[in-house]
Amino acid sequence: MARYFSPNIVGALSNDLSDLDQSNTQHAAVLFADMVGFTAISEKSSPNEIMVLLRAFHSRLAKVTFQHGGTVDKYIGDSIMVHFGTPEPRDDDPVRALACAEAMIGEIENWNKERRAGGLEPIQIGIGLHYGEVVVGNTGHTRRLEYTVLGDTVNVASRLERLTRGTPSHVMVSNDLVSAVNSRRVDATDVMPGLYPDTSRRVRGRTAPIAVWCRAATT
Repeated sequence: MARYFSPNIVGALSNDLSDLDQSNTQHAAVLFADMVGFTAISEKSSPNEIMVLLRAFHSRLAKVTFQHGGTVDKYIGDSIMVHFGTPEPRDDDPVRALACAEAMIGEIENWNKERRAGGLEPIQIGIGLHYGEVVVGNTGHTRRLEYTVLGDTVNVASRLERLTRGTPSHVMVSNDLVSAVNSRRVDATDVMPGLYPDTSRRVRGRTAPIAVWCRAATT
């Protein structure tokens, strides 16, 4: 099971499977990370090269996620969906989510040093983070269940990741998540140096703009 589920989900499955069968509503931090420019990379790569690249990308981000106590929900092509607060919410969920995003940036930067040394192009990443209410539980068929989180919080996190396109920032964080971090008596700018408030941005599918914070790009 450990090869198919996040460590915290394996623990829940080992203790009592029925715990995951019960859907419930709670707060969680949701993170989406995506490989920027994957389509262009794919055009120049063989199928095997693409698979090797994706496995390396996903494994590095999953490693960082597990180090911060997060749950890998799913891999979606060149993206990864992660949440903090499942299966059991913890008070520091938003703090660990922001720290995870910062660590993901560092992990990709270190990987790019290796890639450049080997004559390979660097990989760019985009990350979106939001904190709010979600529905947690199993979806799917009894023979193929998927433990996931659903709701507007998930949609906003995904669309914040998309907003990193065409900007110098690799990370966009909702003001809701930053406020949640600060309310834990932790300064969000200490967790993610270079984080700064941006103007409210329009998110596709929403009528009202969302206040966001961006991470300054490293040189």
